[in-house]
Amino acid sequence: MQEFIKFANELADIAGEVSRQYYRQDNNPVYKEAGSPIVTIADITAEEKMREAIEARYPDHSIIGEEHGTKEGASSLTWILDPVDGTIAFACGRPQFGNLIALMDGDEFLLGVISQPITNERWVGVKGQPTLFNGEVIRGSALTDLSKARMGCTGPERFLKNGDKTTAAMMALLEAVHVTSWGGDCYGYGLVACGYEHLFLDYGLSLYDYAPLIPIIEGADGKITDWQGNPLTKMSEGSNCSVIAATNPTLHQKALEIIQKA
Repeated sequence: MQEFIKFANELADIAGEVSRQYYRQDNNPVYKEAGSPIVTIADITAEEKMREAIEARYPDHSIIGEEHGTKEGASSLTWILDPVDGTIAFACGRPQFGNLIALMDGDEFLLGVISQPITNERWVGVKGQPTLFNGEVIRGSALTDLSKARMGCTGPERFLKNGDKTTAAMMALLEAVHVTSWGGDCYGYGLVACGYEHLFLDYGLSLYDYAPLIPIIEGADGKITDWQGNPLTKMSEGSNCSVIAATNPTLHQKALEIIQKA
């Protein structure tokens, strides 16, 4: 596993170098097709370079990436790549984004990396091991009082466009917590692992969005599931993929109860 952890950090370095090259630069045009998320040259280039590195080191491994799709390999190991998670924030010059990398063995989430190349912050989670933040072991907060909790959400539009039930769940939890911070994407989950935010609520995620987060949250003694309390799997992804992450299991259960009553 140490070999894969080292290589995942190398991939994060590659994506980070590309991200810094295009961050707040005019040479990073933004593209958007009708009904699709925006994408930048940084997204495309970072994934290309990471894929090149994987194919050179592990030619039999599979790859799933947001920008360049799936490459099927003979091995049971699959690298999951989101080269710039939080592209809108990135394109707007805000550092609330990250380079995401995960490794799966079949259906098992082995490791995940959130790397923020502008602030030089990196979370590394490995199944069965404590999560590291910039090389140091971290634990989530022990806070269990929902009324004192700080919650993050990527954006309200994800909930509002998915029907009354989804909106009601979001509003119920917004009213139950102390404060809510909007935006952040994967960066918010890193803050949950550190205990700075206590909850993160999300909707409509793909495998490359959440695969890296699972070992990071769990390795910091937190909990991450869908809104029904089910573990996230490869089959969870899609327009109806709901995610709730908490800094500890007790707070997670209290948040779930609010969502499910809405």
